[in-house]
Amino acid sequence: MSDILFSALKLTGGPILRWLKRFFIEVRVGIAVRRKLRRAGCTVNSKQLREVMYAAGFRDRLVKQPRADDELDLALSAVIVPSTPQSIALLRQTLTKAFRAGLEGSTQSAEFREDRADARHDEAMSTFAAADESAWEARLNAMPPLRSEVLRDLRIEWPMVTRLIADLATAPDRTEHLRRLAAYPPKYLEGAPASVFGLLADMAAELSAPDDLRTSVRLIEVGLERGLQPAGYWMLRLSGAQGITDLAEADQFLRDVRDYPLVKGALRDGGIEGAIENLEQWNAPSKLEDLQRRVMLADLYLGSKRIDDGVTLSRETADLYDSTSAAMAAVRALIARQMIQPSAVHAADLSTALQMVMEARAKRRRWGLESGTALALEIRVRRALTDQQGVLDLVNGTGELPATSEEFQHPDVVAEAALFHAEFGDIDVAKRLLSTAPAAKREHISAVIAESEGRHDDAITHWHAAVEQTEDWGEKADLSLQLAFQGVRAEFVHQLGSENAETAQELSMIAALYGHEPGALEAFRGFANANYRGTLFLYMYYKKVGDDDTAAAVARDGAARWGDPDLWVASAKSRIPGGQIPEAIADLQSALSSATEAWGGRAGAYRLLVEAYSANGDWQGALTAAGRLLADRPGSTGAAWAVVICQVKTHDLPGALRTWREQGTPEPHTHNEVAAWIELVTEYGPEVGTAQDALRISARFPTEEDVQGALLGAFFFGPRSDLDDSEDEPDEETPDPDRDAFREMLQNYVDQFPEGGIRQVAIDMENPLQSMQDFIGDRPRNVGLEEQISTGGAPLGLAGLMYGKGYLETLLARDYGPVFSASRDTEAERTAIEHAHAVGAVLDLSALVTIARLPEQIRPQLIGHFANARVLREQHADAVNGARLKRRESGMTYRPGINGELGTVEQIDEEAVAAQSTLADQVEASFEQFATDSHPAITAFDPLAERDFNQTFLLGADHAVGADLSLWVDDFALKELVRQQGGHAFGTPELMVRLRTEGFIDEALVDLAEAHLIAAGYVGIRFRRPVWDLAAGLAGSPFGLANAIRNAGADDVPDRAHFAIEMINTHVGDPSELAMFVHAMAQWLINIAADEPTAARNLQVLTVDIMHRPWISSSTLPYCLNAFRATTGKADAVPMLLRGIFRYYEILAARTSHEEAALVVFDLVSRLDPPDAHRVRAAILSGEFE
Repeated sequence: MSDILFSALKLTGGPILRWLKRFFIEVRVGIAVRRKLRRAGCTVNSKQLREVMYAAGFRDRLVKQPRADDELDLALSAVIVPSTPQSIALLRQTLTKAFRAGLEGSTQSAEFREDRADARHDEAMSTFAAADESAWEARLNAMPPLRSEVLRDLRIEWPMVTRLIADLATAPDRTEHLRRLAAYPPKYLEGAPASVFGLLADMAAELSAPDDLRTSVRLIEVGLERGLQPAGYWMLRLSGAQGITDLAEADQFLRDVRDYPLVKGALRDGGIEGAIENLEQWNAPSKLEDLQRRVMLADLYLGSKRIDDGVTLSRETADLYDSTSAAMAAVRALIARQMIQPSAVHAADLSTALQMVMEARAKRRRWGLESGTALALEIRVRRALTDQQGVLDLVNGTGELPATSEEFQHPDVVAEAALFHAEFGDIDVAKRLLSTAPAAKREHISAVIAESEGRHDDAITHWHAAVEQTEDWGEKADLSLQLAFQGVRAEFVHQLGSENAETAQELSMIAALYGHEPGALEAFRGFANANYRGTLFLYMYYKKVGDDDTAAAVARDGAARWGDPDLWVASAKSRIPGGQIPEAIADLQSALSSATEAWGGRAGAYRLLVEAYSANGDWQGALTAAGRLLADRPGSTGAAWAVVICQVKTHDLPGALRTWREQGTPEPHTHNEVAAWIELVTEYGPEVGTAQDALRISARFPTEEDVQGALLGAFFFGPRSDLDDSEDEPDEETPDPDRDAFREMLQNYVDQFPEGGIRQVAIDMENPLQSMQDFIGDRPRNVGLEEQISTGGAPLGLAGLMYGKGYLETLLARDYGPVFSASRDTEAERTAIEHAHAVGAVLDLSALVTIARLPEQIRPQLIGHFANARVLREQHADAVNGARLKRRESGMTYRPGINGELGTVEQIDEEAVAAQSTLADQVEASFEQFATDSHPAITAFDPLAERDFNQTFLLGADHAVGADLSLWVDDFALKELVRQQGGHAFGTPELMVRLRTEGFIDEALVDLAEAHLIAAGYVGIRFRRPVWDLAAGLAGSPFGLANAIRNAGADDVPDRAHFAIEMINTHVGDPSELAMFVHAMAQWLINIAADEPTAARNLQVLTVDIMHRPWISSSTLPYCLNAFRATTGKADAVPMLLRGIFRYYEILAARTSHEEAALVVFDLVSRLDPPDAHRVRAAILSGEFE
């Protein structure tokens, strides 16, 4: 309707038409704005918005930058709901864009843009108020130096140039502004020198729209009409802007300026050599002309195969004029030299080229020039450097300087991106880009696509066409090489032979080799021995034909001969699968040390180093390599995860969390990344991830039980929230996405893996223990092994293996011993300590637990005593996990039954649980104070190595034997195992004796430390009464002291016996403790006896002593008898005590009478078990004990 009305009113014209146009424009704008703001969640009042738009001065206020207390913002605040600074800014921005769009192409459009430009210009100028010169200089500094120099000279002749540059600087759309200047020059340009239009033409040609040179053409034409000089220079520029590339057509177009030296050079007067001579002799009168002369001359040098001269001249020009055009010419020359004339002297060409093109691109962007050409050239250089990640970053718009949309749309960038995708198998993407790539590149792209799709004949056809299509000899050589890889000689090779016979011969030999011509392989081997590129191509040939072993040999020999990083990497890759990890690491380090700074394979080498070090168990080395990878590839998610994984493996969880956060909290995708993420979640809980995150991650691994189970475990065993300790029942009615996600993940696991490690179990709440017993079954039991472990005859770690516990968990489970640490062979221990001083020591986890139990004052002196003390990463991992489980422990433990009996639930008091958790944390933290080795598998204990019995508790002992280090261990059985293998081992108690004797540690401190160990049940510590009395005072529980007595040695027997009797007397008040110490002493007396008669005599002495103690009564005697009954070994202790009771009767009867004595003893045994009491009564009645 509005269009019909406008058509009718065109005849009338005047104010009515202008008003109606504006009315309908603002209605359209209002509708568009309301729609867009509605999508953003805002509501706009149409009527109020129209009132604001119709208000006087609306457009003037809209084009100005908003300030504090802005009138327009105040008016708009009443239009929009919600009315926030952000919504008002969005409304203002939307109005500006919509208003301009609605006026596109109209007079008002031009007026609006002019008004806005003037307003911005006036505003900018007012900012500089008294510093107008600063504004001018700031704008000149944002331009290429040569252009700035021209403008300074021009200002002397025409001061209005400051207004021109200001208008350009403040124009909202510089391209549109230049178009308007070309089409409708403003009045102030009427008196401008013609050179101004040449300057504007340069600016238009270098904007980020390379496909639209019409503005530049028009500006040159206007300038030439006004007498722009030199005419030859600008006519040559005009022919280029109009896209004239045919020499005949250019000759006709430039006929009026045929004598101008640059025109002669462009038209190749006298052939290439004649053009070169002409330009070399010409002394250009201006810097602009000299710059053009130099760039043209450098290109001619390349065309005449004078590549070194082209490199030298273009680099010299880039430095002289700070010209990015010259810099890019230098880059092209360096690439050509690397392709056609490679040599050791020019090994850094590509690195130099990359540095130059990156600087050129950054400058062109800073100066507002077209930079797509520079980006395409950078991609080409990185491809030549085999920097695949660098190319990927560029084509994906990431990296140090992400590409702009204008750069992405440049035809050259499209072509390079298409080539990259084609080469790496993204055929669909490459095909989509092919249609928009420049015609000159399509054959090249098509050839790569055909190769990727296995269309061999089509690929050859396209390669031939690509060679013919380009005029660049460097590109021709590169494309001919691709043909040679197909076993085909390009026609260009014959042409090249007259200019560069060496390169032509190389291409011919490659074509013969890949074409499997008779004798070609033998001939090429000799060539490869004397030529680096030959070595590389021979390696590639063997890889192509599937002879990997020979390819690896060529890579190794070539890497050593030529010091080439790519060959070193190829050699390393061949070694890793065969387990030659140290050799692979050496190869990779050689690659990195021999590479130039810009070598594209650096990141790949670091990745392989991470892989090699980790395969070797050296996670610290892997972490160093991963850190360098991240430094080389900042922002790379893969590199970030590599660092996080290595930090997790080295148990630096705080560092891993910090890295993960600093790198943007990336989500895991690979198995290793997920495993590291799980470790972080398990340790830090919601700080890292929730059940919703885990559910999303688990969906990527639907059939992998280990991943699914580990994700669930992270939330079973992760840190508790405050709600976990709440007595309130969870509100099932309240939505909880995390709870629902966890339940869904658990249900998915149970459904997918019904026989998995996590199962649903139906519990009979009336008899829950029976339900558990039915599901779990009997606890496996090996009585003989249990006996050996309990007496120190077998390593304690075997108990963990039997019951599914980690090494630290098992060590902490014997809270009060017995800990069989000390050795009877003190000479062997002293020798081991000497060996540790000379060579070094490996600390077993048991020794770290011991150190953590000692007083804080002595720990640093023990930890730092040896110059070369080491721990194992594998035992550190066990400690991390054990400490985590201890932090989660509730104190309640279910123990399966034995031989059909019901299992039991045991409860440990909270203080004991907290104490164990604290001790576990101390043990875990102590690993950081030692150097770390990795020893993941048994190698020195041959029978175990053959069975792959790689248990954590044995790894320290095996490593000590294999590396000829002393083992610092507090497990007697492990010491003996090491010594049987010819190794050295010592324990903490003997070390403290040594340090006390030699005066390294204060005697009182050693006494205190020994007392702590005795109280904790450590066995075999020498007997000194003051120390044992101190231990009795320190013991929070009598269990440790009782274990120390029970398992003591045969030294100082009288003194030990007196101490044990005193402990019995001290604990009479608690029957269970009384029984404990009686049993401890009785068992000790049996243990130290050489034979059964001696054991019987020892028990007889104890029995007599007990029966004469004032505390013996009918209440205490049953506990003593039960203590005797619990003994094992050489003598049957119960009859000994019963006989002792009868002897007590006989002695008492001798002093009094049989009747009185019988009454006393009958009362004494009245609470014994009936069979025991009956034996005593029968003996009294018969007068003889049987």
